[in-house]
Amino acid sequence: MKLSFFSFVILFFSYINYSAAQGCSDAGACTAGGMGDFGTDFNLADTTGSAKKMHSYRITESLALGEENVLIIGSVLDVYLQLSKTMQFQIKGPLNMARKGEVKTVALGDIFLINTIKAFSKNKHSMYGNFGVKLPTNQANLTYKDSILPMVYQSSLGTVDLIFGVNYNFRHKIGVLSSGFAYQQPIKHINYNKSPETLNLKRKADIVLRVDQTFNVKRKVDLGLGLLGIYHVKNDTYLNGAGDVPIIGSKGLTLNVTGLINWYVTKNVELGTTFGVPLLVRDARPDGLTRKFVVSPYLQFNF
Repeated sequence: MKLSFFSFVILFFSYINYSAAQGCSDAGACTAGGMGDFGTDFNLADTTGSAKKMHSYRITESLALGEENVLIIGSVLDVYLQLSKTMQFQIKGPLNMARKGEVKTVALGDIFLINTIKAFSKNKHSMYGNFGVKLPTNQANLTYKDSILPMVYQSSLGTVDLIFGVNYNFRHKIGVLSSGFAYQQPIKHINYNKSPETLNLKRKADIVLRVDQTFNVKRKVDLGLGLLGIYHVKNDTYLNGAGDVPIIGSKGLTLNVTGLINWYVTKNVELGTTFGVPLLVRDARPDGLTRKFVVSPYLQFNF
């Protein structure tokens, strides 16, 4: 088992390193509440057979490669507060760094406030509803030595968004099969990016669909594999002499392969990594969310 486990890890990371595809395009709904975890089932027994603690916080270090080979590193703090047996509240805040050569930005990323409510849980089946907001931390107009920087260097999308979603889990002998749907709608734009191609960018809504399978390969180890689709419902727009002009090709589908390795170190501590690579991309991604790969190791404490 140990040999096959580490072989899986090596092969998957090799695939990530040599993948040439682009375009994760996640504006936040993919990691909002129950949508963000493989087989979320709070207040139930985990794979060690022990009841989960009421609250938790997770520290994630995210590594990604964006357009024009810009290196993007994020330090993310997630706090999960279980308000009752059927409700969990998530506060998510990242610190983002984007760098290529000497050009670099470091700033707070957008803040997420998400409620997850258990709609029902019976035998092997459970369903959750998710709703919340994304709040901007700046106007997407960060500069370097007074130089205008494109969206890939920006830590915020410069939008206030509403997020709604639902996810369903089916527990079976070897793990959890889960699926989810989410909708993210920008309702206010304060994006004042000055790059000519994205001047005062106005981003449209996203529909997110995901399905994944988590395997309990050992008593304290989970492996997960899934598909994540993000459909951008309309073309984004930017400002030029003619007013708000559509960015042709920014509407469309992005499809990603996602993965998980999770180790229950103790009853209160989890260590793991999530990762993803895109298979299918939109023709245009003006929001700067293009990613060649994303790898996100994390440490979680339950209390």
